[in-house]
Amino acid sequence: MKYKKAHYLQISRGAFKRLEGCKTSTKWLYVILNELEHKYTGAGKQDFFFRSIDDLAIDAGLSRPIVIQGLRELSEIGLIETWQAHWKDKRGRLSERHVTALKILDI
Repeated sequence: MKYKKAHYLQISRGAFKRLEGCKTSTKWLYVILNELEHKYTGAGKQDFFFRSIDDLAIDAGLSRPIVIQGLRELSEIGLIETWQAHWKDKRGRLSERHVTALKILDI
């Protein structure tokens, strides 16, 4: 059976083409980002999600510098968009903790 009655992830052929010259760690990070996008977006939710760099490093099993480098590379080749964000507390003050907002771009 093709899918073995399990969940699976699809990545476009266009993404594969753009990832050709990338490091293995960058390719793996892209797979992890796609999984997180499926987990945190869709069905009436926003089309982007939030993670800290430390959380992404844990999710991907990569070091912090490798994640930062991978995000930069994925952004440069047009596969993702990222920006820094804060949460607002009940009083409307911005949080001290920074998170990275991530959006997987359509190809």
